[in-house]
Amino acid sequence: MSQVNLIPADLRRGSGSGRTPIGAYLLLSGLAVALIAVVTVVLMGNAVDDRKADLEKDKRETELATAVATALAPYESVASASQTRVTAVAALIAGRFDWARVFEQLGMVVPEGVWLTSVGATARPDVSLEGATSGTGGSIRSTQPTPAVELDGCALDQARVAGLVTRLELVQGVQRVTLTASEKSDAPGGSAAGGGDGSATGCGAKSEDIARFHIVVFLAPPGGDGAAPSAAGPATGSGAPAQPAAAPGAPATGAPAQGATAQPTAGGSP
Repeated sequence: MSQVNLIPADLRRGSGSGRTPIGAYLLLSGLAVALIAVVTVVLMGNAVDDRKADLEKDKRETELATAVATALAPYESVASASQTRVTAVAALIAGRFDWARVFEQLGMVVPEGVWLTSVGATARPDVSLEGATSGTGGSIRSTQPTPAVELDGCALDQARVAGLVTRLELVQGVQRVTLTASEKSDAPGGSAAGGGDGSATGCGAKSEDIARFHIVVFLAPPGGDGAAPSAAGPATGSGAPAQPAAAPGAPATGAPAQGATAQPTAGGSP
């Protein structure tokens, strides 16, 4: 007996006509890959466009900031110059030395019978005064870098010179007082400096008791207690002689120096 298959040929299992072709799978795979590639290209293109937009925005902001900085450059220069001037003025104010106070106090301690013939003041030892006659005080002055006043004058006797030194040591802001010279005339009517009538030294007397002296008064250093601040640059003092007081036997040449004030000006004699 022969077997007969009653199932239609197209529905039979294992029939070649009912299989899905491999080409269809390949086609679907290709379409999926193409879709992914297109999406990737689109996304990358959008990212590039966004980056370009950001770059253009940054360029515009940079150009704007550069333009603003260029426009404000003159104001910055003015502000910088103004700050420099303010700093310089502040430095000058901080470094100002109150010479008026120093000379006022020095003038108040000059005792009776003592008169000054020359006064010189310098803020530093490397400052020289034109026409100043410091005698041996130059080497003494160079030992201290602080402001100092050099006094040349005359006294009726050596005791008054010693009294002047003692008084000077009591002045506020005075750090040290050095008597560099104190000489009397060798003989009546003579002078140790060779001036027979004493006029060469400004003492204006013919007495052998007249003592000529040179004193260096060192003031407190910058920032020291009891002293005015030191000048930032060189300061000059007066080399002009003070009017001597009338002494016994001496011609009246002017008012006494006691209580007088010598103002610091450009060095040299008037």
